[in-house]
Amino acid sequence: MLREIIVGRFDGYIIGSDFDGTLCIGGKVSERNLEAIRYFRGEGGHFGVVTGRNYGSTYPHVTHFVTDCYDFTVGLNGAFGALPDGEFFFEEHGDIHNVIPLYEYLRSCEDAVWVGCAVGKEFYFLGEDEDKTPPQSLIGG
Repeated sequence: MLREIIVGRFDGYIIGSDFDGTLCIGGKVSERNLEAIRYFRGEGGHFGVVTGRNYGSTYPHVTHFVTDCYDFTVGLNGAFGALPDGEFFFEEHGDIHNVIPLYEYLRSCEDAVWVGCAVGKEFYFLGEDEDKTPPQSLIGG
């Protein structure tokens, strides 16, 4: 028996959009943009949010705006990719030892406030205050 194969207009296409100031302007994603994304996906395309945000800021904040109309997110400027359920499909871990010289230098600068460091789904603010984590504790040193 022959089956009819329906091919969407955008099969094989992937679009990724920056979030802050691009897709989300003034704290809102326009309904017109959401409709366009839904149409694109309905025709076989894949859409994702690409952001510099860390994992904890991506979920649930970014996904709140595009809950039913995205296929993936890429965050921390390409350090991780995640599916809508929050599970990683890739993670790129740098060597935490490389953060220590930057951390030490910034501690010596009067204007430096903090350094951010993401490890998997956790995000740390490195500093000397009680609520901040020294990088050595992330490597067990």
